Amino acid sequence: MKVPYYVIVLLVAAGVVFWWYVGYRTLPTASPVGSPVQVVTPAGEAEEPIGTPNEVIRRYQTELRKHQTLKSLLQFSGCAVSPPVIGMQAGTTLMLENRDGMERKITVGTQTFDILPFDFVIVPMEKTGTFEVTCGGKSTAFVQVVP
Repeated sequence: MKVPYYVIVLLVAAGVVFWWYVGYRTLPTASPVGSPVQVVTPAGEAEEPIGTPNEVIRRYQTELRKHQTLKSLLQFSGCAVSPPVIGMQAGTTLMLENRDGMERKITVGTQTFDILPFDFVIVPMEKTGTFEVTCGGKSTAFVQVVP
């Protein structure tokens, strides 16, 4: 008995759809860039990680636009930072973005952050003053916070 061609095609298509659905449902809920977003609260404790990959991407895009507009964004690539000097008001936040494929240890004043590859950290800047920013122990930028 011969099986009609369309039955074989339907079975293969159903198998592909089932395989895709099962694979999609078991995806990890961590950030697509390797880790949950780190947000540092004024008390210094990290917030809970954000859930789904889409939420992480939306959060990243929102934070990036906000900090680009406020000019409170430092992007690190090979420990070179752009821009080297920024000014901002006290009470706002600073975004540190690691654009490298390796973890970076970045210090702002006395606060040190281990930023995973292609990840970012949001740092509240409450105190006024000039803060040195280092990457791997090397001075790379300065942040001036005014009242």
